[in-house]
Amino acid sequence: RGKTKEQKKRTIHKRVKKTMEASLSEEAKHSQEREQFLETLSDKDRAATIELEKLAHDHLDEHHPHISKKHFYLEIEGLHRLVLARDHKIPKSFEMWQKWLNWRLEYKVEEITKESLKFQFESRKAFWYGVDKKGHPCLIIRTGRHFPDKERHQEMVQFSIYLIEEGSNLADQLGVGKVCVIYDRNGFTSANKDSSLMSLMKRIVSMMQDYYAERLSDVYVLHTNWFYWLVWNIIKPFLAKKTKEKIHIMSKPEDLLEHFDADMLSTEYGGDNTWEYEYPNCYDYGTLIDKVNGKTDDEDLVKPGSVDVNLVRDSNEETRCEP
Repeated sequence: RGKTKEQKKRTIHKRVKKTMEASLSEEAKHSQEREQFLETLSDKDRAATIELEKLAHDHLDEHHPHISKKHFYLEIEGLHRLVLARDHKIPKSFEMWQKWLNWRLEYKVEEITKESLKFQFESRKAFWYGVDKKGHPCLIIRTGRHFPDKERHQEMVQFSIYLIEEGSNLADQLGVGKVCVIYDRNGFTSANKDSSLMSLMKRIVSMMQDYYAERLSDVYVLHTNWFYWLVWNIIKPFLAKKTKEKIHIMSKPEDLLEHFDADMLSTEYGGDNTWEYEYPNCYDYGTLIDKVNGKTDDEDLVKPGSVDVNLVRDSNEETRCEP
């Protein structure tokens, strides 16, 4: 027997009530996290961040009243990063936030999926692997696995966006907020040279500086040659001084051990980790994230921003990357 009209109304009412309760619970959570973060800031930082938050909030109400996930665009730590990136100059911070908002909406960043970039991930040209001694998740980029004759420029841009988004989320879950990069040019030959690489690199550099402010910790460059210096000299003028200071040229892979523990590096970089990336199995950050967020029974819980890298799960464990 079908439900009566009254029963259907009650069912709908329960669903609406449950949705509203979940929404209120989410708002309460974001409000609590906001207050906790603001308490950690200096008076100057707190005042500037709150001022930027109000401008951003008013802008969304006026120009994007029906935008979904409004709290994401008003995330307090992200606003604080913009304040720092523009040296507490609120008009410039707000301009930067507007550019970021418009860029995300134009590129439909939330709609980019791992499944749509399967070819890129299977190439193993870029993937997340371990953390450095400061706890920053590390993106390994291998230019020797980039073959321009098989690439589409727009797909490469989307791939870059997806990786940066993934790393930003990891950094936030680990409580460090920033990522590092190992830029490995080993095996790079004429087959890997890309005529569109210059414009792509400029675009990615600009994207990192404009839309992912204060996200990059360090870049470690391996196996440089004349071609690298050619590219570097073209890109260098477009880099902010802060960004240039984050780029380090390694004379040999083993020099990475100054910045990484051995179990956070594969054997080819002088470490002792034998795990190899193979799509769809990705590096497992799960236990470390749980540890940082106090979800394990260990009494010696690490604090956000002070990560004990020894708490990462056995890196030989295979963790499936969800599309």
